[in-house]
This record gives sequence, C-alpha cells and structure tokens, in this order.
Amino acid sequence: QKSNMSSSSSNMIASWDEPPPFNRSNGDHESEDFDDGHSQKSDDGPPAGTIADTDNSRNSKRDLASEETKYVLWSRITFLLVLLLSTAGAAFAVWKVSHDDDAARFETRYHDFARQILEVSQINALAVFTVFESISQQITANVQNNKDVEWPLITIPQFEAQAQLAFKATGARNMGFTPLINETNKVQYETYRQLNQSWIQEGFEYIGSDETSCQTNPKIWFSVDEGKTLVYPENQGLYAPASQISPIYYCSFVNYDLMGESSFRRGFDTVKTYNRAALSEIRNLGVEIETTNDWPTSFMTAPIYNKVGGANREIVAVLTGEVPWDSYFKNLLPEGIDDITLVVENTCNQTVTYRINGPDVEYIGVGDDHDAEFNYLEESAKFTAFATPDECQFTLKLYPSDAFREAYRTNDPIVNTCVVVAIFVFTAVFFVIFNQLVERRQSKVMDSATRTHAIVSSLFPENVHDRLMDNGGNGFEKTGRSRLDSFRDDAMAPTTHNTIEGGAKSRPIADFFPNATILFADLAGFTAWSSTRDPVQVFQLLETLYSAFDKIANQLNIFKVETIGDCYVAVCGLPTARDDHAVAMFRFSRQCMAKMNELVHELAVSLGPGTSDLSMRCGLHSGPVTAGVLRGQKSRFQLFGDTVNTAARIESTGLPNCIHLSQQTAEQLRHFNKGHWCRPREDSVVAKGKGELKTYWGVYRSAPSTSSRISSNLKPAASSLGDDNDSGSDRQPQTTDAEDQLVEWNVDNLLMALKKIAATRGTTMAGVVDEDASTKADLRCAQPRAGSIAIDEVVDTLEFSNSSTTVKKDPDTIALDPKVVEEVRDYVQTIAKMYRNSNHFHNFAHASHVVQSVRKLFSRIVAIPVDPMVEFASIFAALVHDVDHLGVPNSTLIATQPELSKMYQNRSVAEQNSLDLAWNLLFESKYDAFRACIYSNEAELRWFRSLAVNAVIATDIMDSDLKHNRDRRWAIAYPPSPTVTAAATTPANNGNDAPSSNAHTDLQLTVVLEHLLQASDVAHTMQHWHVYAKWNERLFAEQHAAYKNGRSEVHPVDNWYKGELAFFDFYILPLARKLKECGVFGVSSDEYLQYATMNREEWSRKGESMVESYVANLE
Repeated sequence: QKSNMSSSSSNMIASWDEPPPFNRSNGDHESEDFDDGHSQKSDDGPPAGTIADTDNSRNSKRDLASEETKYVLWSRITFLLVLLLSTAGAAFAVWKVSHDDDAARFETRYHDFARQILEVSQINALAVFTVFESISQQITANVQNNKDVEWPLITIPQFEAQAQLAFKATGARNMGFTPLINETNKVQYETYRQLNQSWIQEGFEYIGSDETSCQTNPKIWFSVDEGKTLVYPENQGLYAPASQISPIYYCSFVNYDLMGESSFRRGFDTVKTYNRAALSEIRNLGVEIETTNDWPTSFMTAPIYNKVGGANREIVAVLTGEVPWDSYFKNLLPEGIDDITLVVENTCNQTVTYRINGPDVEYIGVGDDHDAEFNYLEESAKFTAFATPDECQFTLKLYPSDAFREAYRTNDPIVNTCVVVAIFVFTAVFFVIFNQLVERRQSKVMDSATRTHAIVSSLFPENVHDRLMDNGGNGFEKTGRSRLDSFRDDAMAPTTHNTIEGGAKSRPIADFFPNATILFADLAGFTAWSSTRDPVQVFQLLETLYSAFDKIANQLNIFKVETIGDCYVAVCGLPTARDDHAVAMFRFSRQCMAKMNELVHELAVSLGPGTSDLSMRCGLHSGPVTAGVLRGQKSRFQLFGDTVNTAARIESTGLPNCIHLSQQTAEQLRHFNKGHWCRPREDSVVAKGKGELKTYWGVYRSAPSTSSRISSNLKPAASSLGDDNDSGSDRQPQTTDAEDQLVEWNVDNLLMALKKIAATRGTTMAGVVDEDASTKADLRCAQPRAGSIAIDEVVDTLEFSNSSTTVKKDPDTIALDPKVVEEVRDYVQTIAKMYRNSNHFHNFAHASHVVQSVRKLFSRIVAIPVDPMVEFASIFAALVHDVDHLGVPNSTLIATQPELSKMYQNRSVAEQNSLDLAWNLLFESKYDAFRACIYSNEAELRWFRSLAVNAVIATDIMDSDLKHNRDRRWAIAYPPSPTVTAAATTPANNGNDAPSSNAHTDLQLTVVLEHLLQASDVAHTMQHWHVYAKWNERLFAEQHAAYKNGRSEVHPVDNWYKGELAFFDFYILPLARKLKECGVFGVSSDEYLQYATMNREEWSRKGESMVESYVANLE
C-alpha cells in the first residue's frame, strides 16, 4: 500500500509540472480488494478506472473551453457590430447635420438677398415714379406761372436736357410730352406745332449734333405698319399726339397719336382712375433679342394738370416714357452674389424671366424659366410702386438656382464625416489590440482554470467537484444596485405684469380713422345647418370659407378684423388709409359671395344635405372708426364707434345672397363713378337704435325684390301640388344638381361604412365576389320564409354579443373595388328615383336628413364599441325606410290600399313595403359586388337582415303593439328606479329567469338602436327651430295634398296646431329623454332634448299663426 501511495504521489507532483489530462478519476492508486483482509494488485495493467477517468477529464476540458470561447466570440462579434453600426449612424448624423447646415445657410442667405431685391426694386421703381412725377409737376407749375401761354399750345423749354437727366436717373429709353387734344382745338394745335419747331434745334444743340432741324408731320397721324402707311385719324374725340420727344433723334415721331396704342390707352385710363403715374403691360415680347435694347419694357404715363393743386384741376397732358424692366433690378446685390432668378408676371398673362448677378441683371426670355425644384423657396411681392390697370397687376417672384446653391456648398459634410469615421476606426484598431492583450491573458487564465479543474476533478468526488465548479452561480449575491435620483422642477414660469399697475397710465395703441368701410358678412341659415352637424363638420365649413375669404382679403388689401361665430368682420381704409375703401370693400364682398356659393356646392357632397342652401348676407357701411389694440389678456385689434354698430344693423336687415349698402357707402361708390353698383331698396329699413334708414342693394346680379318672396320650404317639391299618381310614374323625376349632391353624399356614407366592415375582416381590397360564400347565402336568406312578412322577423333582442367590433386595419387604408363604387352609386340613384316626387315630406331629401342624424348619433356614441355592420345597417335602413311612400299614414293606406294591406296583414304597411322594395332591389344580380362587401357568409347576411328589419320597422311609431313592446323592453333595459338602474349593467331578473350580462347588454343595445332610428326619423323636431319649421311645413303640405286629392278625409288645418303640441308632449320629449337616460350618445342627447323643449315652446307661441301661413302659401 505504501508503494502504491508513493507512486500516486509522485504522479501527482509530476502533474503539476505539466498539465494533466482533463479527467474525473477516482484516484491513481490501484483498486482495493477487502476480501479476507488482503489487498491484491491487478495483473491486467493499469487500474480499472484510469482510462475512463482521463477521457472524462478531457471532455470536461473541451466543454469548458468551448463554452468560454463561445461567450468571448459572441461578445467580440456583438461589440464589432455595435461599433460598426455606431460608426455608420454617427457618420450619417454628422453628414446630415453638416449638410443641413449648408442648406440652412444657403436658404438664409437666399431669403436675405431675395428680400433685399424686392425692397430695393420697389425703391428703384419709386425713384422712377418720383422722377416722372416731378417733371410733370414742374411742367404744370411752369405753365401755370406763365400767363402768356395756355393749354394745349405749350412748348416745354430745355425738354431734351430734362429728359437726358431723367434717362440717367431712371434708365428710360425715351420720353415724350403729350398734350390731350380734342376736336375743337385740333387744327389750332397742329398749326401751333408746325410753327414752333425751335425745341428741335435746341435739342440737337444740347447733345452736340450738327443737325438743326427734323422732318415732322404737320398733322396728327398714326401707323399700324411701322410707318409704311400713315393714317390721319378724324372724329375720334380725343387725341394724344407726341408733341415733344427725347432723344431728339426720334423727332420724326412728332404728332404721332398715342391713342392708337392700346397699351397707352389702358395706361391713360388708369391715370385718370387713380390720378397718379401708371405702368402699362410688358412690351417687346416675342421680339428677336439682339441687343439689350430689345429687352422688355413698359410705358410709364404720368399726368400733367392744368394747375398745381385744387379740387377742380384737370389732366391736360401726360408725360410718357418707355422704361426697360431691367432698370428696376440693377445694383440690387453686391458683387459675387449671382444666379438668383427673378420672374415678372402680371394678370395679363405676361411672364418674363431675369437673372440677378450682383449689381447686374440678365434677361433670360419670355415665360417662367425658374427651376421648379426651388418652388418651396419662392419669395414674392406685388409691384405696387405705380398704378396699373385692374386687369394687369404685376408680381415679382424670386427663386434661387442650382448655381446659387452650389456657392454655399462646402466640404464640411465630407470632412466631418471622415473625421468621425477615423475616430471610430482608431477605436476599432485600439479594440483589436486590446482584444489581443485580453486574449493572451484569457489564455493564461484558461490554462490555469484547466489545471485547477483537473486537480479538483482528480482530488474530489464528482458531486463535490460539481458543487465547487458550478458555473450556474458565482457564490455571492450582487448588491449595491445603483439608483437614479428623480428631480422635480418646482420652478414656475415668471409672471409678467404691466410696468404700471393696471396699465391705466401707459399710452394705449389706438387711432382715429375718418374714412373707412366696414363689412359684416353673416352666413344665412348657418345656425340651423350647424344644429344637424358634428362639430368637426361645422369647423370644416367655417375653416374652408374663412380661409378662402382671407385669401381674397389679402389680394384686395382688405383688413380682416375678426370672426364672431359665423360672422366675418372686415374693414377697408385702415390701418392703411385709402380713398377707394368703399369700392374695394364692395369688390371684396362680391368675390366672397361668389366664392361662398362655389364652395358650399363643392362641400355639399362631404357635408351633406342643406349645405348648398347656405348663403351669405353682407352689410356695408362707411364712416369714421376708432381702432386699436385693446390690451389685457388675449389682446387683439378691435374697432369701435357708431360706424361699427351701423354696419352690423345693415347686415342684420339684409337678405341672403345680397349685399346691403348704407346710404354713406352708396355715396362713396357714386363718388368713384360706381353708382351703377347700387340700387335703392324698395322698402324702408328700421334698425334698432337707428330708426328708419335709407339703404341700397349692391347690384352684381339681379337685385332682390322684397315683395315677391315666398316660402322656400316648398321649393324641393314644387310639383307636388298636382294629383298623386299611385301608378308610380311620379317616382321618375328629372334629376337635379341638389339631388345629385344628395346621391353622392349618401354614396360616400355607404362606402365609408363598407370600409369599416372590411376593416373588421382585415382585408385590403373589398368587393371581390365569392361565389361559394355570398351567392349560396343569397339563395338561402335573400327573402323571408314562405308565408312570412318582414314584421314577423322583428325580435325583442338582437344578439350584439356575437358581432365583431375588432378593427384589424385602418378603414382609410382599405381600397374598394371600382365596381363596388359603381354599384353603390347605381343603387342609391335607383332608390332616389323610387321615392315619390309628389311628396313634400316623405321624399329622398328627408331620407337623407334621417341618414344625417343617424351618422351624427353614431359618431357621438360613447363607452360602447360599435359593430360596423350595425352602423351600415342603420344607414341603409334610414336611406330606404320611406321608399315608395304614398304620402299618407298607415291608417289611410289600410283603408285605401286593400291589396297592399292584406299582403302585410294591416301592420306597418308602408314600412314593410319600403323594406321589401329596397331589399329586392339589393339582391338583383347587378349588385353582386355591393353585397359581397356587406357580408361574406350566411351568418353575416342573417345579421344584416335582422338589423335592417328591426331598424326599419322601428320607424312605425303608430302601431300600438310595437309601441307597447318597445316600452316594455325599455323598462327592462333601463329601469326607472335608481337602485335598479345601477344594476342595469349587471345580470338582472326578468320574470322568473335571470338573464346573463350579455343578454341584458344585447337588450339595451337593441332598444337603443330602435330609438336611434326613431329619433333620426323625427330629428327635425330636435334640431334648430328653422329646421323644424321647414320640415313641419313640408309635412303639412303633404297632408294637405292628400286631402285635396281625396286620399285623406281630414283637413290637416283642423288639428295641426294641437296635434303638434300633443306629438311633442307624448312622443318627442319622452323620446329625447330616453336618449339622455340611456347615456349612450354623450352630449348629443342633451342637445336633442334642449332643442325639442325649445321647439315645443316656440310652437306653442307661433304655431297657430304658422298654420295660417301654411294654408296661405298653399291655397
């Protein structure tokens, strides 16, 4: 035994000198045999467990090394990937920031230079204007002071000298003195001009020429072919001969009649209108460019008066000059700032392009030749230094060019990016070196761990080894977890106060404007219209209209003051005073009214029925105004004074689609020769606080006649006063724009509802017909069971709990097959024609009104998810619920239509007939794609059918059995007791059964759906008074027509007033309260109840007189 132990010890010592094999042996000594107390050495070689233990040791070593190597390798790869991604991200970020800096520098410099160009060009233009005006005023003063001369027999001394100085100051190419000659003094002028030629010699002497005379035409002449054929005009009333011309070389054009030039005539008319220098349209367009003399020009025309000042002075001559456009754009920028594109355009459809190169300017050509890439950087300004014809307003537009942008591009993005990449490359190299060092150390650690592992494996049993070398734990608990301190910013933003308490001693920002015109523009019918719309739709209308008005105001230099509700307030004549404030404001009103009529027709498709009926009522008044900034919280510019109040009164006493003018505004228009724009109002106007006012209508179309107005409520059914034809021929009316708009609006509603249905299925394209699904379902479920009618399908509780409310896609991203859109449009058009044109009330317009209310109520549903199929079925039911309605109640139908009544068992005859007609139409083969969008299987078809039937039959409010059943189910769904109501959302007892929570919820949703359709069917009673009054008159007219045609035995006038009161008390108000009690529709239920209450009170006061007016309108 000692020998064996010695051998084992020597082997272990040797193993410390060189790494032993990785093993798990039980010892190097030989196995012991305790038989008979003796130990024996095996004769068969090494001890029995040595080789196996050595192999285990090697496997353990490989496993440990492989595991550690794997971790290290993944760490390296992860680090290198992170480093690579960081390098790419940082490089891109640095490049982007540097590139954006270059772009921002380029855009900033461009905008600075562009504004400088616009400002300096206006200054240059004003300088030209000043030169021409000063010369014209000097001429006027000289003639006025010289008592020996009189107009038009005038010769301007030293004209060439004055013109040459003007050329240097303005860049003009020529200048002419042109007196205005009439038939009376024409011969006298021609004689005078022929005898007084000394100014020609004087001009040649000034320029140092040897010439002393020039061949001139003694008579006033004109030529249309560049002088080849001379024309001597006669009897044209007014002539404008060029009496003196500079440069003197053009003296052969003396007596050339500028009235023959259309551009001069327009400029002269503008001079007369504005009493200031005017600029003509652009000339020389289309001319072959050989020199700068061929570049575009415009005529400058400055007035010359018979005296310097005074109220009665007259224009007796004009000073004309041809000024090249490039003269306005010289010396705008310093040297080195090149390649900015300038586009000059006017409303005469003329456009030319220049390139600004520092102080120089280069003509590019006719048309807009700027780079469209830079449209977003456009800088523009009106060219307002001169008066211009109204039809020919100039605008300057500036754009940078690619060459200009290149001047501001630097190498910073590339350089900075290379620096960042170099830093990351250095980091990567450092990491590689560091990794090598770590790897060398790791190798030593691994060798040491291998030896330790081998030693432990050789010295200890496996279970002890595993516990010592367990890789699953590190033998201690990590502590010292770091924390982040949270800080709270308690600092409040400093409160600002006036330096002087209350601001009473600081000078207000205010001024007095003696001459201004104020506009109050109100949207007629807006209040009633908005009562039927969602807030989003209300603001969509107002934003669209007011944005359009604002654009027109900017174009006409009108100042928008504010909007008060649906009233748009604007003023002209302040802050910048102008003499023609009334003219400008009338033009603004006219354009706004035209734009309003255009936009409401465009919006009718998206905002629904009645939108195109909206109109604008304008009131204008002129006078003094106090205006300024009313300081305090939310300071703003405001107007004060009697003029403001009067303008508001003028607007409120006007008529829709009319411009109502005060007498002061009309006088202002007459002062500017616009008296034909106003016409006296036939009736007198009594305004609150003003007494009787004399007012005028603005004439821009047929003026209104206050004596010929009739009720507009009957216009949609003007033909309904004739005999009713039960054959249905009156169901094929000629379509109108209004009906087309209603059709398109209903189509949009159905398409959006279809998209919502498709969104629950997760499809991206809806409308593909599946023959195996939809067609088979059609065969089983398209029609009611044999012998049954629609009312038999009405159920007390619809199974809403089984419906799908999960939206898998955004409905707006779903595309409907074009065939679906076509079929839906055809279906709605057909439904519209199935409504009887003879009905005032039960017609397609009313069905659309019901659809509108359904949409509004669905949009206001809170707290519960809505199945898109439910929404679609409700819109569908609202659209078709009165199809082929005969204009009489069910009780009359039962008495007058025995076959129809028998078919439907004398119950809900009109409703079942409408549903069957619409349902049969839907299941015609031409609507396969439409139906494929509604349902995809038999279960969905049955669900759609149940919803449609319950919804349509719910609109029959006169059937006593249906009403009793609805009241019973409502009491169960929404018990009146507060204690029971609190439990309404949980399972409640009903008889002897305890329905589940889902069953109770289904019952609630069923009765809510039915009441939603009922409320929508009579929505006009719960909307603005004007809406109620309109539809109430139409219903009266429909009942009146039935009585006149013998289809009704009761004249509606007999009980209409009291009947409406009872209708409110026993149906409308209880229905509105139910909408509020169920808590489903949010604030809309409060709105409906408030309107119903107010309409009931209003009817109790005005109803009797209104019934009388109904009869008067009809009879």
